[in-house]
Amino acid sequence: VVNRLDSWASGPLCCARTYRGWAWLSLQFSALLVVKEYVCLCEGWLPSSAEGGKSTIELPLSLEPRLGGGKSVVDFSAGRRAATEIHRVAHLEDPSGQRFSLVEVPFCTGGLHQIRAHFSAKGHPIVLDGSYGAESVVPWCPRIFLHVHRLAFPPATTTRTTTTATLTTTTTATATTTTTTATAFPLAAAAATG
Repeated sequence: VVNRLDSWASGPLCCARTYRGWAWLSLQFSALLVVKEYVCLCEGWLPSSAEGGKSTIELPLSLEPRLGGGKSVVDFSAGRRAATEIHRVAHLEDPSGQRFSLVEVPFCTGGLHQIRAHFSAKGHPIVLDGSYGAESVVPWCPRIFLHVHRLAFPPATTTRTTTTATLTTTTTATATTTTTTATAFPLAAAAATG
């Protein structure tokens, strides 16, 4: 296995059949040449950007050590630069009236829990992410809604390799439970229709 995926997230893992393949792929991940795109569901409605549905959260992060791992926190004095790009916000509402934003997030600078920390700092934590301030009660979603949708790495030969992972049964059921109020997000529309 070349890359890791946190136990609470879903998506593809990259595996190598030889040591040489593992070493080459590991270098691609280390050099940040691998494209990782996430789909996440956040609490509340994120503002839609006027620039083609794209916006960026730029807040410096530092690691706050704690038992069992660490947590990223916004730190303007000693934090490292971190930028999270957001694409195609879709606003959703569940039957109880709770509002959510379904977004695509290309992985940017690669800090620990960067996406989780940035959305939380903006007041829109990822659904069921209690470590980063999520408060909504959503019986239709059994886990943190953070999914690696696409993984692409440079070619070892002549063509770029891309893997896409459709939303899992859990995440599809979650999206089906909500109502799409914006149709600009193709995954939301696909998940809502089955």
